[in-house]
Amino acid sequence: MNKYKLPKLKPEYTELVDSIIKDLENNIIPWRKPWFSKLPVNFKTKKQYRGINILLLLSAAHKKGFESHYWLTANQAFHLGGKIKSIEVNKNSNIILAKWKHKIVKDERGRPQKKMWLMMRSHKIYNLEQTTGVRNKYYDGNTLSLFNINQQAEDVIKSYRNPPVFSYSPDRAYYMPCLDLIGIPKLDQFYSPEEYYSTYFHELIHSTGHKKRLNRSLFAKVIKFGDEEYAKEELVAELGAAFLSSHCDFFSKTCKNSGAYLKSWLKVLKSDKTFLLSATKHAQFACDYIIEGKPQEQEDVKDEEEQKGLKDVKFTQDIVFK
Repeated sequence: MNKYKLPKLKPEYTELVDSIIKDLENNIIPWRKPWFSKLPVNFKTKKQYRGINILLLLSAAHKKGFESHYWLTANQAFHLGGKIKSIEVNKNSNIILAKWKHKIVKDERGRPQKKMWLMMRSHKIYNLEQTTGVRNKYYDGNTLSLFNINQQAEDVIKSYRNPPVFSYSPDRAYYMPCLDLIGIPKLDQFYSPEEYYSTYFHELIHSTGHKKRLNRSLFAKVIKFGDEEYAKEELVAELGAAFLSSHCDFFSKTCKNSGAYLKSWLKVLKSDKTFLLSATKHAQFACDYIIEGKPQEQEDVKDEEEQKGLKDVKFTQDIVFK
């Protein structure tokens, strides 16, 4: 038997969740805002930030008015021949590193059990615009390469190995687990290519939860349309679609903006503020799987309970993700 200890939430994480809750209460979906169109990147390593840190840094950039999507630590700025501007030293943002830890302990009957807890640490980080010396010496004035949106999105779709079956659906978009089938209207039925690809990405994220792919444990718990686990899976698909859209340099424009979805996400986040951490992790793994064929080692969150999944679950046609 495993025992879990919930982490003490970092202030920046709690603030982020509260901000998202406030947006949802005002019928605003934050990951569909125009400023969610380019993923944050570490300036020195050129690696994109992942999971919950995508939301943290995009939110920080928006609030503080940064146009650059590059970030780095004070130490990295120093090693690149620059420094943090004196007036900006105390205006850092934060990223979160989280990791599951465990140890074997004995219960009251002397039986071994695994005790698990989630450790969260925050690290100071600065936007490139808060530095001096680094930009002039090392910055070439270019951001990530911009390609034709359609082609970039098509490349993402084509990179999906072992994809689900695709079917034209004239009036709705959906993923049906029992048939491993995605249905989606034609491109010219959408208001824009961005909306088409965002919707396509949403359904692709759902499909990664299937037992022959990531075998997502959350995915397996869905019993019926509209229940709490369904709402959680929909939130994972929404975030994953937003991440993939940002990867292609446009912001997500899916149609998941009905009052029912907003209400369900509000309920989930208000009842469990730790879920955003889990949702972004699942979304990141799904994106990795689609683009690279397997999830990368997650630096931000490592969950040892992810393999329970769909082992004994059989979906019926009653379960359809939209």
